[in-house]
Amino acid sequence: MFRERPLVAYRHELSLLTRNQPRVLVMRRIHPRPSVVNGYLVFSTDLRTKYGSPPPDDLLQRCPYGQPGDHLWVRERYRVEAGRVVYEYGGSTAVGGWKQAITLPRNSCRFVLRVLSVRAVDSRFLRSQAPEISDEELLDWDRYNEIFPLCTFPWVWLLDTMHLFAGGDEALLQGGAAAIQAEELGL
Repeated sequence: MFRERPLVAYRHELSLLTRNQPRVLVMRRIHPRPSVVNGYLVFSTDLRTKYGSPPPDDLLQRCPYGQPGDHLWVRERYRVEAGRVVYEYGGSTAVGGWKQAITLPRNSCRFVLRVLSVRAVDSRFLRSQAPEISDEELLDWDRYNEIFPLCTFPWVWLLDTMHLFAGGDEALLQGGAAAIQAEELGL
């Protein structure tokens, strides 16, 4: 049995999803930030590993974004135009008036991802531990995480995900300015 969890998507992730890329790599910071104490990397009071060693397996069980097999429904910025919900990343040229992604209800999400694997990675060694990450993704990270740029917040979750389907409406698979009737969403 899988669990469903919401995920607010970054711009590069939405770009991959709207181009119907089958796999999307999701990167999020590990919180709370691990610290180094007496040569050990301490993730929590009961979870530590020798500094420079791979993270303990128990850490992967604590990933707040899910475990392999779980589903992530993607939240993104949207607005209501003429009684229809339109997504910011999807063809709309409108400026301003966008609602925050965190407020997008589940029944109006366009994309659902299945988690294939979860890794904890020290971002200082990101190129060697996860060569599939593009420069665009790294720039996107620093743009959306100005308080925690990769150079100052080294540990991140890497979730390899598979794009399952567009939520709700088959027309959404076509991309473009996808819209759903606002009445159905209760907006």
